[in-house]
Amino acid sequence: MQEAYINANPLIRSVVHKPFTEAIRSIGLPAFPQLAFTDSISPYLHVPGSLFEDDEHTRAKLWNSVMHGEVIATDVWDDMPVFYVRGGFGGRCMDVRLIYRDRQWALQSVVSMHHRPLMRTPWFLRLVTIAAIVVAGILGYVLHQPKHAPTPAVNAMPTTQPKIPSTTPATKQDAKTQPSTQKNTTAPTKTKTAKPPTPTTFTFTLEPGMPLNDLSKFLNEHHLFSGIVKFDMAMKNTHIDQAVRPGKYTFKTGMSEKQLLQVLKNGPNN
Repeated sequence: MQEAYINANPLIRSVVHKPFTEAIRSIGLPAFPQLAFTDSISPYLHVPGSLFEDDEHTRAKLWNSVMHGEVIATDVWDDMPVFYVRGGFGGRCMDVRLIYRDRQWALQSVVSMHHRPLMRTPWFLRLVTIAAIVVAGILGYVLHQPKHAPTPAVNAMPTTQPKIPSTTPATKQDAKTQPSTQKNTTAPTKTKTAKPPTPTTFTFTLEPGMPLNDLSKFLNEHHLFSGIVKFDMAMKNTHIDQAVRPGKYTFKTGMSEKQLLQVLKNGPNN
């Protein structure tokens, strides 16, 4: 009865964006042993281009960061829960695929390693939060500071005000007969509409045998789509990954996820 509850797709999808340890605890799965993770991660740290060193201290820090990392996607393979988790430290990120098979946890693969943008690092977000609190406090103090009314001046000697002769007010008839000397000199203003910026075009050549993950990296690096693993999952869920052919593909800034996938579905330009 517990296995049927665990393997339900809606339940697995409900833990996306939660910390991994909290996510698996909420659906009744056991903790991921540290030794099983550190032994499995070591071969991936020796590959060319690895952002992490293969030593005991680094493997322990990676295990801790993944256990508290964000679940960015989930899946179910033959009734086995699959979790895509993002961890890392020091401005470097690692996306891993973890699988629960035969009542045991396993590191299925390392999906990608990349540098985390400065604005998304935890220390930068904390610094921005502190700065915002300080600025808000200063503005609140300035805006709510009491204003002192000026003290009226006291004349040493009383002055007498001269009497102003009264003038006879004009009658309504005189007011109607007087011509109006005021003219409306305000000219209508014309508003200029700004032209929308021209979208930038990017071309990607998919060589025969090249993994589609390189295409996702290209879109992420050129700010056409945010998230390498997210676009990989989008191609997989729409089955476009099975129909993409080698060739040149042209993308433009401002395209939505659906438009990017449509470009791949339509085939190469050449």
